[in-house]
Amino acid sequence: MPNLLVIKSSILGAHSASNELVDEYVMLWKDKYQSGNVVVRDFSESPIPHLSGETFAAFLVEPGERDESQNSAVALSDELISEFMAADQIVIGMPMYNLSVPSSFKAYIDHITRAGVTFQYTEEGPVGLAGGRSVLVLGARGGVYKGTPMDLQTPYLDAVMGLIGIEKVTYINAEGLALGPEVQSSSMSEATSYVRTLFL
Repeated sequence: MPNLLVIKSSILGAHSASNELVDEYVMLWKDKYQSGNVVVRDFSESPIPHLSGETFAAFLVEPGERDESQNSAVALSDELISEFMAADQIVIGMPMYNLSVPSSFKAYIDHITRAGVTFQYTEEGPVGLAGGRSVLVLGARGGVYKGTPMDLQTPYLDAVMGLIGIEKVTYINAEGLALGPEVQSSSMSEATSYVRTLFL
């Protein structure tokens, strides 16, 4: 039974263009994998807290040696990592905020990117431990940034996913959404059509 993890990182909830693309994908995925399991994390409904010094310190303590407060501090991180590792595929709704990822998504990354858990340090450098699953990013951007130096999202996502062992990230971005109704409609239509081709 395939498992899909859905990450909605927009602050706009039902009004989010990236969430609209994600919902289209999930509908098609459920139609194809009717016995599949879908887990949804919507940061507009349940924000991920930013990493604290207490939580980071608890990460450095061996699980069997943690006290009650340390176990409590790492509980959310452990839960998020368990969801990630259980998924065959991760689909991420990714708006662009100030040229980069939403702060809630950065907080999520800080909770799931843990040395000794999702990657490890070796003499040859870091080695990912979360490979074997695919990541699809469904993006929404007010301007047109693809292939320009102002696109700080794509290299960041490639690098951080590579750190934990994800070798390939696929991107479908609706761009120019703030450039007028016609551009917005055309861009969303094109991105939605692209999403549908993944299931042909």
